[in-house]
Amino acid sequence: MNDSRIGAILAFIIFGIISRFLPHPPNFTALNSIALFSACYLSSLSLSLTTVFAVMLLSDLALGFHPGIPFVYLSFGLIILMGRYLRSNQTLYRVPLFLSASSLLFFVVTSFGEWLTNPLYPKTGFGLGLCYLAGVPFLANQLLGDLTYGLLMFGCFSTLAEKTFLQRKSKLSTNPVF
Repeated sequence: MNDSRIGAILAFIIFGIISRFLPHPPNFTALNSIALFSACYLSSLSLSLTTVFAVMLLSDLALGFHPGIPFVYLSFGLIILMGRYLRSNQTLYRVPLFLSASSLLFFVVTSFGEWLTNPLYPKTGFGLGLCYLAGVPFLANQLLGDLTYGLLMFGCFSTLAEKTFLQRKSKLSTNPVF
């Protein structure tokens, strides 16, 4: 992997970390997008996991932990696995679909964790339903954040990659080697 590619990837990741500290509606952050993006563009699964979990751990040290945090980390691990599939099957239509699916996955896993760890909800099917219902506004913010940040990350990176490819191609065509 070349230095400019690594630099671009790290810039998007740093941007995502900063998004967690800026004022924002609940769940409107770049973290799901970072998980999907890193899975697509970092060279290995372990590097993607390390990157996302390091971002989470460092920011959680500053922001604080809560009882449902294992479910948050689990959801990011699953999103990275989704991203590894997207990596080899990436199309213009699949990226927003996977970003939306990552929002839904995050919602399902973390709301279940909230139900399990929060004494506010009865441990019944009705209590689980109440918990999911209470999470719908968070899902809407998550979906908007993931689509906003994700399309920005994937779109900008694709544009930069295409520009680099075209520049290399033009250099090759102007300097033929015989």
